[in-house]
Amino acid sequence: MPKLSAHQPHFFPWPSYFLKILKSDIFVILDDVQFRKNYFQNRCEIISIDGNKKQWLTIPIKKKLSSKSKINEITFSEGFKVNDILSKLESSYLNTPFYNQVYQDLKELLKDGEENLSDINSKGILWCMKKLNIDTKVVFSSDINTFPENNPTKKLINFCLHYNAESYLSGLGGRNYMELFLFKENEINLIWHDSKNFLFKYNQTTSNFISNLSILDMFFNIGYKESEKLLKIKQDY
Repeated sequence: MPKLSAHQPHFFPWPSYFLKILKSDIFVILDDVQFRKNYFQNRCEIISIDGNKKQWLTIPIKKKLSSKSKINEITFSEGFKVNDILSKLESSYLNTPFYNQVYQDLKELLKDGEENLSDINSKGILWCMKKLNIDTKVVFSSDINTFPENNPTKKLINFCLHYNAESYLSGLGGRNYMELFLFKENEINLIWHDSKNFLFKYNQTTSNFISNLSILDMFFNIGYKESEKLLKIKQDY
């Protein structure tokens, strides 16, 4: 029986995000849930130019948003250009071992100029999965034909029932909002994915290792193949 997980589409998220996908048979991209301002949905953390600290890589979005705006309703600010993202990545990673390959791949990936946050994030997630050889089935919550549900726990339960999933893999943040008894009532095994238990240490060009940066940091520093190996070592933990 399949194991299902779900998450909002983040902008080039950290490695443990992809480990969660790897550990799942079905991954639901929650594209029709509420947008969270000043979080990881329109930004990620990369290394600073001097290599000593983290910095934000941000996609600017239109400021006039409803408090209930969904992620797939968010559009970019009028002045945003993909080259702004590429230029910042170039400044931070120009001297990394796999810069040329990864930069050119990203340039090709982002050339179409999406205008919707969910679209560009989902495209990035699927691209990263391909580079990591993760073949988990991916579906979008907006495409799943289940009974409309405002209760977030029941929404996840419905996804599990729809795909006959016997287990749901959740980040620890789920404890803050999920009604855990509902999983037991529906005979769905709840498994916790604690990202703190899955720290990925690899060679960086920095003097001191900085953890939990965007998966792009791993790609630039050790390449796609070694990144895949690093994730799959932890797949069964």
